[in-house]
Amino acid sequence: MSGSRAGGEMELALYLSDLDALLHLEQGLRNSDSFDIPQFIFASMFGDDPGAQEYLGNLVASEWLENYLAAGHKVSRLYFGQEFCEHLIPSCDDLEKALSVARESGLHFTYVTGYVTDDGLAVTRRNLAWLAEHSPDSEVVVNDWGVLAMLAEEFPTLQPVLGRLQIKQQRMARFTTKAPQVSMRGVNAPEADVLGRQIAALRRLNLSIPEYRQRLQGLGVKRFDLDIVPQGVEIPAGAWGFGVSCYYPWGYVTGSRNCYTAGMLDPQRSYVVTGARCPAPCRRMNRGAKIKHFPQPPVQRGNSVFIYHTQYATPYWNGDIPIDRIVFEPWIPL
Repeated sequence: MSGSRAGGEMELALYLSDLDALLHLEQGLRNSDSFDIPQFIFASMFGDDPGAQEYLGNLVASEWLENYLAAGHKVSRLYFGQEFCEHLIPSCDDLEKALSVARESGLHFTYVTGYVTDDGLAVTRRNLAWLAEHSPDSEVVVNDWGVLAMLAEEFPTLQPVLGRLQIKQQRMARFTTKAPQVSMRGVNAPEADVLGRQIAALRRLNLSIPEYRQRLQGLGVKRFDLDIVPQGVEIPAGAWGFGVSCYYPWGYVTGSRNCYTAGMLDPQRSYVVTGARCPAPCRRMNRGAKIKHFPQPPVQRGNSVFIYHTQYATPYWNGDIPIDRIVFEPWIPL
């Protein structure tokens, strides 16, 4: 990653969803060098086990960040919060400590929120009220239409960023390098054109709809966050007047309000959302995610599935796609 793009320097943000990870960031990044691990141990450690896949991804991500910083590039923003599970929404105390760390480090602050039930919306409102009082110019990533409406109505000084869960992308990575065979019976067009349009359809976003963009702008949205996908995305130069961020190296694939990880301890949670306190087994274990089509084995963490991005991420930071911010995740943000 060169750190630059057409039009200026790429902004680098650091995303940590957990206060403990933030407070012990330096210690957490002191991982062993993967090249120092003997090959026979490396092969046995990093097979198809989801925990091993996550560890390897985190190991390589940490090394990448160290090399990037050593080259003279700097982190300028902190992303903090929880996109995927309302049971893990930070407390006001955690939010206050995270903001203090950002200010002490000279970093801009972005608070990340997720999709929520009414109970989660109440907790989110409490945190946004605190943030609006103590850091009224902060960004807020929104992944729920109710949270976006609440921001516009109750906290207009906070700057909404449309989160990646609100971006309609083809994340399942089918047919991203070669289109499937199609029947040309009755089609009066060159086959290459038909196949090209199929690939183009996989690259489009919901933001290509003018009325949708106008609605977002009316709600104060000036930036949207993307996931990296192997087929790339179709965004015009200038990105319709929005700032564009993407997450690296962990990409979101799919998830649900129900949590099969929590269901290992409480089977009910695999099928329905409960109001009871979650024991958070996602903090101690992963599940295997049996999804094909990906260049890397996916990892299920909690209620969501993630993929570690590889070489196909290059167009997102070399200027081919108009990205102006990389949101770097040293660990899976859940």
